[in-house]
Amino acid sequence: MKTASLKKILVERFAINPEHVQPFATFQKELHMDSMDAIDLLLAINETFEIRIPEKTLETVHTVEEMLVCIQKHKQTLS
Repeated sequence: MKTASLKKILVERFAINPEHVQPFATFQKELHMDSMDAIDLLLAINETFEIRIPEKTLETVHTVEEMLVCIQKHKQTLS
């Protein structure tokens, strides 16, 4: 569910080819996202998953898989 939702955000909001959204794809190099895109992505994730991931997290999250782990951690803290 989380993987599909994150992929949907990347494809619909950032016009990324769905085939490029792979677990170890990096946001900056493979998905060609800049820092403003990263902030927009984070806002979309927070809204979609009803969580609050701080912007500082972007300093350590670089791949789709790392973001999925981050989402899962923040969802667990709300439970």
